[in-house]
Amino acid sequence: MSSKIYRVLIGILIIFASIIALFILRDYMPLAKRFIMPMRSERKKILIFTSSGGRGHTSATEAIQEYLGDRYEVKPVYVLHEVLQEIDFIHKITGGSYYAEEMYNYFLAHKQIGLVKAMVYAGHVFLNLRRRAVERILDAYIESEAPDMIISVMPTINGMTQTIIHKRAIPFWLIPTDFDASGFLFQLYKPQSDLFFINCALQDEMVERTFKPARLKPTQFTFIGMPVRQQFLKQYDKASVKQKYNVPDHKPVIMVMMGGRGAQAIEKLAEQLVKLQTPVHLLLCIGKQTEVKESLLLLEPAPGITLSIIEFTPHIAELMAISDLFVTKSGGQSISEALYMGLPMLVDATDQAIDWELLNRKIVEKRGFGVLVKRLHKLVPMVQKILDNPMQLAEWKANIKALNLPNPRNGVRDQIQKLIGK
Repeated sequence: MSSKIYRVLIGILIIFASIIALFILRDYMPLAKRFIMPMRSERKKILIFTSSGGRGHTSATEAIQEYLGDRYEVKPVYVLHEVLQEIDFIHKITGGSYYAEEMYNYFLAHKQIGLVKAMVYAGHVFLNLRRRAVERILDAYIESEAPDMIISVMPTINGMTQTIIHKRAIPFWLIPTDFDASGFLFQLYKPQSDLFFINCALQDEMVERTFKPARLKPTQFTFIGMPVRQQFLKQYDKASVKQKYNVPDHKPVIMVMMGGRGAQAIEKLAEQLVKLQTPVHLLLCIGKQTEVKESLLLLEPAPGITLSIIEFTPHIAELMAISDLFVTKSGGQSISEALYMGLPMLVDATDQAIDWELLNRKIVEKRGFGVLVKRLHKLVPMVQKILDNPMQLAEWKANIKALNLPNPRNGVRDQIQKLIGK
C-alpha cells in the first residue's frame, strides 16, 4: 500500500472517529456539565450589598446571614471594593495604596469628620457623573450572579441598584443601618418597582421624616426593626454571666464600648469613670485595640471601683445583659443593640457628629433612652447623679421597653418568604 493511500485512510478514520465523538458528546454533555461547570445551589440566592466603611454595615450583614443562612444561599458583596474597584478614584490617585473605604475608616478613626464629609460629598458628585458606567458594571455583576433577590445595608449605590433590578424584575430590599435614612436614598426618587422595599427601623416621626425626599409609596415600607445579631434577641441568666466574667454581684455595672476605632475615647472615658465615689464595676471593652490595655492597667481607681478590660469577644450581648448603664458612641448599630437589650445609655457627644449620626443622638435624648455627654468633665457628675437616683434608670428602661421592638429575625424571614418563597 502506497504511503499516499495510507494517509487517505488515516484521514478517513479520523473523520469517522470525530463524527462518533460528536454524537457521544451530544448525548452526554448535560451530564458532563454537572461536573465541569460550577453547580448552583438548589437554594434560592440572595446577595447582600454591604460596605466595610464602619462597623454598622458589617454587623447588619452578619445578622441577616444568621437569619437566613439555614434556608437560602446568602452571599455578602462588598460592592465598592469587589465590584466597583476599577472606578475607585481613591484607589487610582493613591497608586493602588488605598481604597475609598479604607481612607474613610482612617479619617473616621482619627476624628477627621470634615474630611469624612468631604469624601462623601465628592463620592456623590463622582457617582452622578459616572452613573451610567456604574450601572453597567453593577448590571453585568448581577447578571453573572443571577440572584433571586438583593438586600442592601449600605448607602450611596441604592438608586443605581434599584434602576437595574427594576428592569430585571428582581426583589430589592433596602435596610438602612442608621435611623437617618437620607444617605441610603441617594439617587432614589419615586421608585416605581413593586418589588422595591425599604425598612424603617423605628416608627418615630423624626425617623420617618428622613424618608420624605424619596417620595416613596406606603406599600414600599417595611417595619421589622433594626437587624441585630441573634445574641441580642436572647434572654440571659445574669448571675451565671457575672460569674463567667468575674463581675461582683453587689455593684452597679457600667459598660464602656466605643467601637472598633475608639481606643482614645475609651482611655479618656475610663480616666474619668475611675473617679466615681459610688462603688461600681467598669467593663472596658477595647476589642482588638490592645494598645490601650497597658495605660488602662495603670489607672488608679477610687476606693470601691473595680474594672475588667475586655478584649475582642463575640459575646457582647452577654456583657450588655449584666450592665446597668452603657457608655457608647452614637452609631446606629450600637444604639440599636442597646435598645434590644433594654439597656439605658450615655452617648458620647463630646466630638462633632457625622451628619447621619445626629439623629441617633436626638432619638436617645428626646425619647428618654438615656442622655448625651457633651463635656467630658461632666461625665462623672452625670453618672454619680444617675447612681444616686435609681428611679432615673428605671424610667429609661421603661421607655425602651415601651417601644415593643419587633423581632428582626422573624421580620426578615417572613418578608423574604413573601417575596421569593423558600
